[in-house]
Amino acid sequence: MKIFSFSYLALFLLLSCSNYSTNKIKTVPPTLVSITASNGGYILKIRANNPEVFFLGYRLYMGTTESEARNPADLSSGANCVNGLRTIPNQPIEYSMEINSDPNINSGTMCKFQVNVQSGQYISIRGLLLSINLSNASDSVSPSQPSNAIIVP
Repeated sequence: MKIFSFSYLALFLLLSCSNYSTNKIKTVPPTLVSITASNGGYILKIRANNPEVFFLGYRLYMGTTESEARNPADLSSGANCVNGLRTIPNQPIEYSMEINSDPNINSGTMCKFQVNVQSGQYISIRGLLLSINLSNASDSVSPSQPSNAIIVP
């Protein structure tokens, strides 16, 4: 009986609420700490805290300058984590990510970007959040502000 009543209450509140915010939730970008060579690729150490409910993961951007890596012309042009995140970064601690173009190498890090980066390139990361628009039943992926940029050794 309580579950039945709760279901009706939840449905009533969802359908009758007209005071929801149209502002998108902002996700916090990670902080890049270091990058080191490993197994023909790189291990990237970051500090992140993204406990948001609709947090999707991270996108890596590359560029020849710091500005180019942090502010790409097209925000959908970066590389996403392959197979999603292995760990949700909900604690403000240091996490490891892998950057390696070889699909067979997997170091068990939180996230793997399967791209080829070159020494001297700058990289930056943005957090990704799913945004749902209730007024027209659509969704989109919203990137965060850019992280700091770090140069590949």
